[in-house]
Amino acid sequence: MKITPRILLLLVFWMINIQNISAQFQPDSIQVFQQKYIHEISEKFPGSHPVFFEADPKFSIVADFRLVKKSKIVEFPTSSNKLKTYTVYAILTFMMDHKLKKLKVYQMYPVNQSYQYHVFVPFIDETSGHETYGGGRYLDLDIRDFRADNKIVLDFNKAYNPYCAFSDGYNCPIPPDDNHLGVAVLAGEKYDSIKN
Repeated sequence: MKITPRILLLLVFWMINIQNISAQFQPDSIQVFQQKYIHEISEKFPGSHPVFFEADPKFSIVADFRLVKKSKIVEFPTSSNKLKTYTVYAILTFMMDHKLKKLKVYQMYPVNQSYQYHVFVPFIDETSGHETYGGGRYLDLDIRDFRADNKIVLDFNKAYNPYCAFSDGYNCPIPPDDNHLGVAVLAGEKYDSIKN
């Protein structure tokens, strides 16, 4: 088999992910996140019982990122047919299921000072509408976690449903086409959270 530049790049990404998997997977951190989230949702939406996939190190990924210095303002359609404005903060590149994937990280525009370090990744995957919520899920990131070596941990075990999955009246951004992964992410919050 001829080793093309693309195959070589895929092998490098795969080797990096294998080497970092033990360092990036933090079950205690995932458990703390999930317990806090379950408490918040149960109080905000009585009768809701969030359920998560079992934490899996496969979905705790070290991604490369490129910061976007001069992003255009992006208008997101939402679940309530309104528009919300964001800028692209960064573009992530990583391996999942032996495939090279990209996701865009978004920051609220204008930036609310209470959330000045908050950015998020809205995404849809092959479980959306089946095992997980059809409107996609979110991953929260902290700007201060973007490392100087252009790496960041992307832990899909912390993926969660937007509020509009539990109740009408919320203005939830719909993940853009660029953030459709095309693989099954069997991690994070399940659709059972809504059905129970």
